[in-house]
Amino acid sequence: MSGYLSVLIPSLPFSEPTTSREAALAMQPFAETQRDRLEAFYRSRGLYGATDVEVEVLHGIRRQSCCARRNELLKLGRVVKTDQRRSHCAVYVHVEAR
Repeated sequence: MSGYLSVLIPSLPFSEPTTSREAALAMQPFAETQRDRLEAFYRSRGLYGATDVEVEVLHGIRRQSCCARRNELLKLGRVVKTDQRRSHCAVYVHVEAR
């Protein structure tokens, strides 16, 4: 699976500052594990789904990482954004829940 992902997501994104690039490179070894954990979490929530804040709190993962992994799952077509909102935050569900 990592070979498949490397074609779709060759490297983690970063903005121009050197610190952002360094942070993205440091995160590279953990990204796939986090992505798998988050996908399983979205799947377990069914149609109720989850917001980025809920993912952050329940998994103890920083918001920047939560959003990055969720965006990767969106690009891979495994998670979709719904029209729902909780506490002013968008709700995302796993595609199998739809």
